[in-house]
Amino acid sequence: MLGNAIRILKGRFQKKEYINRLENSSLIRTSKDQNDVISLITSEMRTFGYKVSQEKNFIRAEKNRFGTLGTSIFHLSIQIDGKVAATDIVYSNHLMTYGGYTFLGNVYGMAPLLILRNEDGSVISGSYVTASDTDDSKRYVAMFDIGDTGLEGGLMVYMTANLTSGNIVEGDVEQTPVLFLKIFDRETEIFDGKLGLNDAVQIDDKYLVFSDVKYWSNFYVVKDDGTLLVYAGFGLITLSLTIMFFIIPKRLWAEIISDEKTGVTEIYIGGRSDRFRSLYEEEYCSFIDHIKERFSNGTD
Repeated sequence: MLGNAIRILKGRFQKKEYINRLENSSLIRTSKDQNDVISLITSEMRTFGYKVSQEKNFIRAEKNRFGTLGTSIFHLSIQIDGKVAATDIVYSNHLMTYGGYTFLGNVYGMAPLLILRNEDGSVISGSYVTASDTDDSKRYVAMFDIGDTGLEGGLMVYMTANLTSGNIVEGDVEQTPVLFLKIFDRETEIFDGKLGLNDAVQIDDKYLVFSDVKYWSNFYVVKDDGTLLVYAGFGLITLSLTIMFFIIPKRLWAEIISDEKTGVTEIYIGGRSDRFRSLYEEEYCSFIDHIKERFSNGTD
């Protein structure tokens, strides 16, 4: 998760094909010179509080970019001199104690690894998607974004095994993961199917591959005399929630294309917010209205 957050922090420019797939996207035409258009748009982006980067005819703008780290702050690890200090099975109602600390199992689930690849097999992005069992059915579900494609996915994953006539014990049964996947483009379902391990589904010129699956567990670490740690934990949670709910990463992309024959400059603009996307639509529309006001002959 931290690696994915850092990748988003670095940011990149996007072409009109990606911009047009965003929930909030616009096309504006004007007779103004390309350089004048770029100057005007970057000026408006800064007026709305965005940090702007430009490369040739591409523009990228970001606001509250460090808000992407909000979720990662929730995840901590404990390491003692790089060696295993104690080991035990931690599950509901079974506690593990070490050095005065109590490890309490809380939430667990499965995490399928989904990798987005190009046609040549090179990796674009990938991550383990933490899926949870919400109804004690041993089926784990989750919703997630598919890289920077602007698409969203929903999945259900569980372990299955073939029936056999042999006499075997439960621990000897070989299980394989099964993943049911749905893909949505702006809430329109474009794929609904089943994937086995190492199966792939094609998305335009890319492939989404079901590469691996792991179990995950979330647990509390408790120490009765660790008052300072408890308060520090509350402080960390408060900081995380503040980042997640009040420092919302927002991004704008633009590609400006001039046609010398017609003298028309086309401006492809799109934006998205990591959270509260319906509220972001108002800010985006206000930004577009300001752009159009500065183009006397601008049309959508």
